[in-house]
Amino acid sequence: MAATVEEALGPILERRIDGCRKLISCERLSGGASQETYRIVIATDAGERKLAMRRAPGKPGDVAPHHGVYPGLATEAELIRAARAAGVPEPEIFWVLTPEDGLGDGFIMEWLDGEALGARMVPSAPASCAIPRSTPSGQNSPNNAARFSRASTPSISTSPASARA
Repeated sequence: MAATVEEALGPILERRIDGCRKLISCERLSGGASQETYRIVIATDAGERKLAMRRAPGKPGDVAPHHGVYPGLATEAELIRAARAAGVPEPEIFWVLTPEDGLGDGFIMEWLDGEALGARMVPSAPASCAIPRSTPSGQNSPNNAARFSRASTPSISTSPASARA
């Protein structure tokens, strides 16, 4: 097992990204709310290319802890693919990490210039300041994601993304 993200990532990129010749740099960015985000630069046949990687926090090879109902990064990658296919401007997903990759849960995608807003959207505040999930009467709050109709969302596969790669 690789000791660092960079050591594990280089061979994965060379195997899985068309035209990748080598990893030039891998920089962990700040600003992610609950996942690690990396800016990756690779050498390709056509010159340098930027990519991004989202992965669960921890050492390479760690299994991501389960956080309530969060479906995981493989499902997040599938949702991004579904949104992109429906015309939403989303990055192209190039590879969903597998256990054999030794980097834990995550995916590699197209780099899009912009700002990560996670830290702004999920501020570090005491638990007493959290938005309640339901009203005192027990009804769903208007801010609750449950207000969205499942019928209005696209169907996605529920099998592991690694099985489709």
